[in-house]
Amino acid sequence: MTIFKKSYELVQDAPSALSWEAYERDALNEWNKLISGQHADDERMIHEFLEKNPSFVPGAFSFPTSGHGPVFGGVFSKPPHH
Repeated sequence: MTIFKKSYELVQDAPSALSWEAYERDALNEWNKLISGQHADDERMIHEFLEKNPSFVPGAFSFPTSGHGPVFGGVFSKPPHH
């Protein structure tokens, strides 16, 4: 019985990762468009952005602090709808 299925493929000669500066610039532009645009109150779209960009989710020990320790070091997402 297979519980886990491979859902990815490694590609030869794949492009290199973005630098942090390029990622930060692009992600901040996308975030600012999202929160100031027509979808600013669309929880689903904000949730999708945060799933793709977990660096925007504050950690338990980041500034400003969340006031509590991490729950097993995780962030809980909505379950998929079937």
